[in-house]
Amino acid sequence: MEVEQPSVVSNPFAALENGFKAIYNRYKKERAEYNRKLEAEREENLKKKQAVIDDLKSLVEKQDDLGTAFPAFRELQARWRAIGQVPVQNFRNLNDTYQFYVEQFYDKVQINRDLRDLDFKKNLEAKEHSARKRRNFLKVKTSLTHSRNFRNFMSSGKNSVLLPRSSVSRSGTGSRLPPP
Repeated sequence: MEVEQPSVVSNPFAALENGFKAIYNRYKKERAEYNRKLEAEREENLKKKQAVIDDLKSLVEKQDDLGTAFPAFRELQARWRAIGQVPVQNFRNLNDTYQFYVEQFYDKVQINRDLRDLDFKKNLEAKEHSARKRRNFLKVKTSLTHSRNFRNFMSSGKNSVLLPRSSVSRSGTGSRLPPP
């Protein structure tokens, strides 16, 4: 006896499977296209961030006037934040470089503040020294004036000074006072 084997005529899921494969292939193509666009955008962002770093580097190197440097620095920070993601392999190096130049900028600002404070301190010391010299000059001038007045008084002959009786000698010598 022969057992009859059922024949596989058609797969009932073949149409569904073919539809799934078509959709999946379309998804893979669109996903690959999306990834290519995303990678191109990240490469463009890398170039933009490198340009910001170059601008920051030139700002740190020239930085003559802090009044104009701060607004430019703030604008560079805003540009940096507005730029999107960069390729993963470049992220760490790029970020470290950016942070390095930001720290350099703040260090220069701190050095400028320290120099400004030192300048203020030296100016204050110079002003105090000048004020002391003026006060001393006025004291000397006042003393000279009093000294001149005293010399003029002594030389004018009107220098009869009355002394207490106990300090006047009886003999009359050593005193210009008339005898009592």
